[in-house]
Amino acid sequence: MDIRDKHIEALVRGKSFAEIGGLWGATAERISVAHEYGARSLMMIDILPPLNKWWGEFRKRMTEKGVEKYKTLSVDIMSSRCQPFQVTHSSGILYHCPNPLQYL
Repeated sequence: MDIRDKHIEALVRGKSFAEIGGLWGATAERISVAHEYGARSLMMIDILPPLNKWWGEFRKRMTEKGVEKYKTLSVDIMSSRCQPFQVTHSSGILYHCPNPLQYL
């Protein structure tokens, strides 16, 4: 088991979960992992525009994994606000940020 999955398993049961930047390739996402371990709610947040092919690939993967209830948000997390989440997983975003501390 991936160490990230173990961490998600330990934290997520009954809590809200968001993943930031998990679309690239659509196969390294952790929404399905959080779902498997009992997250109360799920949201994928990514900067890619809503009609980008990776959103379609992500939705296809969720269907294949049996994940039906999740939300998506296409936004630049550095210039927008969204609701708070109890558990947040960030997928390869930090090195893209001009101000990593602001991102954190």
